[in-house]
Amino acid sequence: MNSPTDMQPVFGRCGTVIAWIQEDILYDLCGRWVAFFDDEGVYSFRGRLLGFFEDGWFRDQRGDALGFTEHANDEGPVRPICDPVPLPPALDFPPIPATPHHFPVSPMPGVDWSISTWNEFIAGTGNACSMY
Repeated sequence: MNSPTDMQPVFGRCGTVIAWIQEDILYDLCGRWVAFFDDEGVYSFRGRLLGFFEDGWFRDQRGDALGFTEHANDEGPVRPICDPVPLPPALDFPPIPATPHHFPVSPMPGVDWSISTWNEFIAGTGNACSMY
């Protein structure tokens, strides 16, 4: 298992930690890998576009926010007061990511929270545009 050092928490719309980032890998609360980053795109390990990660914000394919990091800029919805950050989990080794299916153009960042849940985002079943 990888070491949880240098992990960055991801907060949801209620201010609770919903995921963790280490380097270019996104992990769930149990330390299992769920997605990877390539430029601004967030992809499943099979290469499917899930959404975007820009300026500290996770966004669905329409540009609406799903989560944020401590370093997110102010170009998004009003951030909640965040809960204390728990200890990070022990991490599983991630697989080698697939080549992304396409290289997307991110939408204009919205100031609304997405209608999709974080779990829908990670599963690739959330608020997706037909152009992807």
